Amino acid sequence: MLRLGKEVMRAGMGKRKYVMGGKAYYEPIEWLWNPPPPEVDRDEESGWTKQSRRCGLIAVKGGMLQDYDQWGHLHMLTVIYVPNNYVVVAKSAERDGYDALQVGAFEAKEKHVTRAMQGHFRKAGTPLLRRLSEFPVTPEAAMAPGTVMTARHFLPGQYIDVQGKTIGKGFAGGMKRWGFKGLRASHGVSKAHRSIGSTGACQDPGRVWKGKKMAGHMGDKKRTVRNLYVFAIDPEESILLVRGHVPGKPGNILRIRDSNKGFHEPPPFPTYDPAKSNEADTTELLYGTPKMPHAVASMGAFPPEGEEETIWETRKRLGEPLLAKAKEEYEAFMAEWGKQKGKTGMTYFDHKNRQWRFEREADGDLPWF
Repeated sequence: MLRLGKEVMRAGMGKRKYVMGGKAYYEPIEWLWNPPPPEVDRDEESGWTKQSRRCGLIAVKGGMLQDYDQWGHLHMLTVIYVPNNYVVVAKSAERDGYDALQVGAFEAKEKHVTRAMQGHFRKAGTPLLRRLSEFPVTPEAAMAPGTVMTARHFLPGQYIDVQGKTIGKGFAGGMKRWGFKGLRASHGVSKAHRSIGSTGACQDPGRVWKGKKMAGHMGDKKRTVRNLYVFAIDPEESILLVRGHVPGKPGNILRIRDSNKGFHEPPPFPTYDPAKSNEADTTELLYGTPKMPHAVASMGAFPPEGEEETIWETRKRLGEPLLAKAKEEYEAFMAEWGKQKGKTGMTYFDHKNRQWRFEREADGDLPWF
C-alpha cells in the first residue's frame, strides 16, 4: 500500500514522502492537483517506440552551476557542451552483422589527420574530425552519413546516461583507494598504521586471491553515471544542463545516450530536424519543467506531525475546495508573473506570509534567501 510518511520541509517548501515496496519516494506537494504526465511508449508520426534505441552523442564536460526549479528547490547542475556530431558510418546487420552508427565530433586540421582517415571522412561527406565513437542502435534509428546532431537531439526533462573517465588520483594506498580502516593508532603497531593488513591465508590456498583490494593506481577509469535528469537545454549554445555530477574534470570527453527510464513525450526520432519539427526554432532555454514556483496555499495539505495516511485519505481530508483554491492562487501568481516579464528583479519566498513574491530592483533592496 502507498503510505504517506513524515513531511520534509526545506526553506518553506514541502515534499511528500511515499513509501512503496520498501523504498521511499519524495514527490512535490503540487503533484496532488498537477501530477506529471504519464510515460509514452510510441509515436505513430515518427515511428519511435519504447523499444527503439537512438544514437548517442559525443560531448565535453564544462563547469557546474545551480538553479531553482518550479517549486523553489535548488539543484546542482553540470554544464555539458555538445559540439556538432556527424554520422560518419551507418553499419547494418546485413553487411556488418550488427546495427550501429559511427559518430564523429571536433573538427580537425588536415595536417593532424592521416590520409587514410581523410579518405574515410571524404567518403562520408563530413569535415575532418578528431574524435570518433560508435553507438549501437535499432534498425529504425539509423541515419545517413553526414547527418548532423546537436543538443536538441535530447529532450528537456528526459533522463540520460553519461560515460567518461574519472579523475586520476595516482598511486594510492588501501585507506584512500578502498576506504580501509587501517591498523590501530596506538598500542602494538610499529610504523604500519595505514597498512591494509593481511592479504591472504596460510598454505591453503597459498596465494593471494585475484581481485584482492590493495594499494594501486586510483581513478582514470571509464565509468558511467546513469539516469541523470536533463534540467534544461540551451539550443543556441548547444548546451545541456544536467542535474548531478558526471565523471572527470572540466574539458573531459563524454559519451551521452538515452537512459532506460522512459519518456513523458516522444523524443526527436531518429534525431532533431528543424525542418520537420512542429515547434518554431528558438534560442531560449528549454526547461524540463515550468521554471517559476507555484503558490503555496497547499502547505496545509500535510498530515499532522508523526501521522500517516494514504494519498486517498489526504484527498478526503483536504477536500476539493483547498485543491481548487491552491490552483486558483497558482494561476493568479503565474498571471502576475507574466506582467513582470522583462523587468529585472527576483522571485523569492516570503516565509512570514508563506507566499511567493516578485520584487523589482526599483522597489528597493532585494531580499536574501
